[in-house]
Amino acid sequence: MPSRLATNFLVPGFAAALIALSQSAPAQPQDATQPTPPPPGLTQVPLAQAPVATKLGARVISLARSVPTIDTLVLVPSDSAYLAAVSSWTLKGRFPVLIDDGSPEAAEAIARFTRAFAPAKVVSWAGRSAEPGRPADPAWPTDPTERFKLMNLAVLRVWSLNPSDPPTEGGAERLITRLNNLGFTPPGIVVIDPNDHGWAAGLALAAARAQPMLRHDNPAGPRGVLPLDMADALQKSIETFLASSRLPWDTLGDAIDSITLAF
Repeated sequence: MPSRLATNFLVPGFAAALIALSQSAPAQPQDATQPTPPPPGLTQVPLAQAPVATKLGARVISLARSVPTIDTLVLVPSDSAYLAAVSSWTLKGRFPVLIDDGSPEAAEAIARFTRAFAPAKVVSWAGRSAEPGRPADPAWPTDPTERFKLMNLAVLRVWSLNPSDPPTEGGAERLITRLNNLGFTPPGIVVIDPNDHGWAAGLALAAARAQPMLRHDNPAGPRGVLPLDMADALQKSIETFLASSRLPWDTLGDAIDSITLAF
């Protein structure tokens, strides 16, 4: 992958939890009239002079803190319920979502997260039927193309200015237009394979951080080995997608400075 772009590798299914933890850290009280001094031995520098990675981190943190985290852990029983729960996030708040498939592994992971996040309450997603202004929970399509369409639509709904009038079509171009209207610039993109379990982690990061999604089949497969020719194909796919986004991406410190491979 190009060295000018940072690449993240995710543990499938835990992105929403990690997002919630990063947003839930309490702010330290301080005197607004007095700037907080740097720790001993460190020199404070203006953000404009900071390394590119630091600037990117500041952008992501600023974006995350602009939307409150609801102190509730939501457990869902299926992929379709997970998609519906994430798509119900709004600019007024979001909450962590974990899939409980009834397995001992899921129970252990949920307990571990609950101890760390310490939510005020834990609830099960009951789903919803169609009602004015809100669609019913979508059925989970067998076709990965249709699943990816639903994922794009979910991200666009999260960043909708009017949740009572949700969009009917998603996609990277529509999301970027919506973000421009809100004054946001995506910090990166998320590459998703709808057939790979990592899609859940990728969707949560895309929805929480306002990142366009690119569909690309997992070239490594379950073995996790990526031959050089497949790596080249993945790079070309990403660069073509970025070029079509109309966002600056090929220089360190411009709009797009990170890529998440969610598989």
